[in-house]
Amino acid sequence: MSEDPPEYFDDPEWEDAPDPVWKEFDWQRYLHESAGEIERFLTLYSAHQAAPDRLDRVARILGWDSGDWSVEDFPQPGESGEGEVPAAERRLPAEYDPFTVHQHPVFVATRGLYLFIRRHWETLLMSRHAPAEPQLSWMLARALHEGEMAGVLATQAVELGDVELAVCHFKQMLGEINRALTQLPEQEASLPRKIRVTDRLLRAALFDLREIALRVIHECRDEARRRPSDRD
Repeated sequence: MSEDPPEYFDDPEWEDAPDPVWKEFDWQRYLHESAGEIERFLTLYSAHQAAPDRLDRVARILGWDSGDWSVEDFPQPGESGEGEVPAAERRLPAEYDPFTVHQHPVFVATRGLYLFIRRHWETLLMSRHAPAEPQLSWMLARALHEGEMAGVLATQAVELGDVELAVCHFKQMLGEINRALTQLPEQEASLPRKIRVTDRLLRAALFDLREIALRVIHECRDEARRRPSDRD
């Protein structure tokens, strides 16, 4: 005998709720906001570059829990209190926003740091102080691309609850970071100070990516140990 459905299914408020199906325009705006959040991370990261705890400082400003980079509760896009969106361009209310990997702190931080690295590498290229060997430049570019891809896949696995898979992807990311560090040329002391500073910033960002990966690996392994085993 089937049970009667809960009374809240007959609640008029549920009937009046808008259909949370997004159109192309809604997704375009969503992606634009995600890109804006990455740029905001970059601005804050650059402003706190000299601080040894720069990752935690930026995390606190953005409303993330600096001790837990895999948290799910953090500000949603559109909660920054910025100007009102015109009615003709207004999307669905914030409470109906979907949760995707684009909103995750690890995604924002890793995408932001890889973007930071690419921009500073382009500075070295434009100043002609990057390696002249095409093969070396290609190997570095490949390591950066593969590392970023592994970070995105790892974050997605965290969101899906596949923490063991996330660890595997983060380990791949660590391997690519180490590979990128070995591809970077040693900058000579005779080079202009601006070039040497750019090189230091680039290396620091790679080590910050490494720090994020190690933190989340630690959390994922803790989570895996807390879960009951299928063999229990």
